Amino acid sequence: MSKNTIPVWLQSGPAEKYYQRHLEQETLRDVWVKMIRERWGNPENPGLWLFPDIKREDKIIPKSIDADVRITQFTPSDPSNDIFVYIHGGGWMIPASGKHLAWAKRISHMTNMTVLSVDYRLLPEHPFPAALNDCITTYLYARQQTSGRVIIGGDSAGGNMGAALALYCYEHHLPLPDKVLCLSSYSDQYFEKYPSMMAFGVGNPYAEMSVIAFMRALYLPNIKDWDNPYASPLYGQLDQMPPTCVLVGLEDPLCDDNITFAHKLKEANAEVKLYTFDRMPHSFFTYPELMPEICEQANNLIVEFMLE
Repeated sequence: MSKNTIPVWLQSGPAEKYYQRHLEQETLRDVWVKMIRERWGNPENPGLWLFPDIKREDKIIPKSIDADVRITQFTPSDPSNDIFVYIHGGGWMIPASGKHLAWAKRISHMTNMTVLSVDYRLLPEHPFPAALNDCITTYLYARQQTSGRVIIGGDSAGGNMGAALALYCYEHHLPLPDKVLCLSSYSDQYFEKYPSMMAFGVGNPYAEMSVIAFMRALYLPNIKDWDNPYASPLYGQLDQMPPTCVLVGLEDPLCDDNITFAHKLKEANAEVKLYTFDRMPHSFFTYPELMPEICEQANNLIVEFMLE
């Protein structure tokens, strides 16, 4: 490295070696991103070996907005005409992990629906609204593939984008999704105001609030976007929302956020079903190997909502 890249006042001084080493290293942001992806982005999961009747196929959808979109498609041997566009969680930063794809495969088996899991663009390389645009592209593609119903949604950040997508469709005069799944999801980026976030998001080693705030800072670097309905669906025109399922554990940092969103939907006369589970953490329904009975109960409620 040339000395010209080091401030003159540091050259030949005791701090020069430290500063030069700092320039050669990854930024703290990059280190955090790598750590988060490594810890929560495990591509392996025992559920991926289940349900051999479900065919898995990776595809690329040509761009309809601003980029091609990669998806993983799960197809039953004799699928119905309905399609579920699944949007995985992970704070807009973590790629679809083995647990996410295993859950998508399970839902395909349980519903007999084709499931399109969106491999949307991630933070920090692609802030808002890139990921949402990829979900919209996948939804429009799904509409072209079937005359049946198209259901959208997912867990955590995925549920956030599912609700945002429905609001986008209404405002842009596109066919609305038939149903929306908001499962342990964000609806309000001003999450510090909720007691459950302070109770379970601070000091919780699995949902450390500083990590959640870090993800939000990368997704929405401009604070003016925090109350944009496409980022915080709670502030959208909720009377136009399709039938929505809100499901959350009562020890989830986003518990109060989810319950508030469900109540706002009811106040807007939108059709909503709210399911809460005592002593359950964030996105618990995606861990059947750890808590099989409660996961089966939750997933049966989700599937019942999708099929009715």
